[in-house]
Amino acid sequence: MAQSGIEIAPSGDALGAEIRGVDLSTPLDAKTVQTIEAAFNTHSVLCFRDQALAPQQMIDFATRFGDSQPNMHAKYAMPDFPDIFRVSNIKQDGEHIGHPDAGCVWHSDMSPHPNPPRATVMHAKEVPVTADGAVLGDTLFGDPFRGQTNDQTNDQMGRGNARSSRCHRPRPPPLW
Repeated sequence: MAQSGIEIAPSGDALGAEIRGVDLSTPLDAKTVQTIEAAFNTHSVLCFRDQALAPQQMIDFATRFGDSQPNMHAKYAMPDFPDIFRVSNIKQDGEHIGHPDAGCVWHSDMSPHPNPPRATVMHAKEVPVTADGAVLGDTLFGDPFRGQTNDQTNDQMGRGNARSSRCHRPRPPPLW
């Protein structure tokens, strides 16, 4: 159960860090969970590369930090795992197996809910790449407490700084 050799590598941007030396598919001891939680509290976005997680292992990891919530789009829930929202452009029998374009608009995951979750846990199984090697996918992160965003988000939304102002007014979710 013990994990050792955890390394926290800050991204160098306004938020984000990579956590190395931990296997999320195994049970984590209390010290490891505390280290990860402290890194989350400091960096807001954490990346754990090269993790091979079964759905239940992902839920087990996520629930060490709080309750999970079923997603409002039950159609795109992973079979037998209503708390896992699948994003995919893959079709089976003419139907998408996951939401084909979950990032089509700027949003904050589940913010319209009265008690939105503290965090979102994402696990990429396949990430498309263009012929010239550019990685596709447009998940961007911002820190509403600091009024800052990571560099990629800054490039798309204009440079953020401590004096900038942004207002997020969640609307009730669409019923798809």
